[in-house]
Amino acid sequence: MPARTGLIAHVLNLTVLVLIPIVIIHIYSSGFSLVGATSVCFLYCILFLKLWSYVQVNLWCRKEISIISSKIHLRRQSLSTSKISSMVKHEEIQEEEELHLVQYPNNLSLKDLYYFILAPTLCYELNFPRTERVRKRFLLKRLFEVLILVQVMMSLFQQWIIPSVKNSLIPFSNMDVMKATERLLKLAIPNHLVWLMFFYLLFHSFLNLLGELLHFADRNFYCDWWNAN
Repeated sequence: MPARTGLIAHVLNLTVLVLIPIVIIHIYSSGFSLVGATSVCFLYCILFLKLWSYVQVNLWCRKEISIISSKIHLRRQSLSTSKISSMVKHEEIQEEEELHLVQYPNNLSLKDLYYFILAPTLCYELNFPRTERVRKRFLLKRLFEVLILVQVMMSLFQQWIIPSVKNSLIPFSNMDVMKATERLLKLAIPNHLVWLMFFYLLFHSFLNLLGELLHFADRNFYCDWWNAN
């Protein structure tokens, strides 16, 4: 497939991918709750970013190979230099085979694409760092954290946040600023707790759980915010 045709196909595919959930949620708005619609859009945004990274990395690899091949064809090599280059290339191939590194275009397979879609990362690589085994104790800890934190967050919503929001509707409708402000300030503590638990649940518990199941070794999902650059 020509590069221009492939680029147009990828752009159309990503555009349709983003528009599909928006259109369906708009048409069948009664069938989606706020949490459900938000979750669907969140998942499709992740898929969009993953496919964008997948396309760009393979495009860079394709350009690099075309540049290298064009230089080889244009270069006039003597007999000795051709032998040396073939020896060097043979040694590089042997090293890559020993390390079991995947090279472009051997990475273009459904298995590789599906692994990247499930992997806890948005940046595509031809060779992801992998672990040798699944740590069962670590896996059970992360699974336990996911189950407990989901239940605690649901309890906070049902017992604290939703009643506070309902109690603030009447002061808002009566334009009672003091009571409305007091009701909203009650949401500060549960809102803060939910955000902290959601961060830990997503970036530590769930992503580590997913990475452990997929033998994904790069676990740097977040850094200290106070010294981030």
